[in-house]
Amino acid sequence: MLPYTRWLDWCKIAVLVSEQTARTNMAAVLSRLEAIGKQEAAAMRRRLQDVRNAFVWRPPAADPLAQPSAADYLLAEGCVMARRFRAEAAGLAPPPSVRPKPPDPASCIM
Repeated sequence: MLPYTRWLDWCKIAVLVSEQTARTNMAAVLSRLEAIGKQEAAAMRRRLQDVRNAFVWRPPAADPLAQPSAADYLLAEGCVMARRFRAEAAGLAPPPSVRPKPPDPASCIM
């Protein structure tokens, strides 16, 4: 299970390889990696840099909105889950997401 699947489009920032494929068909993995052009690789790198803070731990910042770290993202994810859980427990519809749901990462796993 990958983190942040509620909002992060993993297919746009990474080449995802299943354990089975890595064990049995590394040639296909290498072929896929070799097929990535410079422009596609640069675009993936830019998109990854845009979400880098979600994966980097750093000491708490004075303004976590300006310089969030992985801990801030994880706390935000926990808050969203708690709000949804409370809404469902009360028989209410969960709060709407402010972001469109990205594709399921399973759709791009080799």
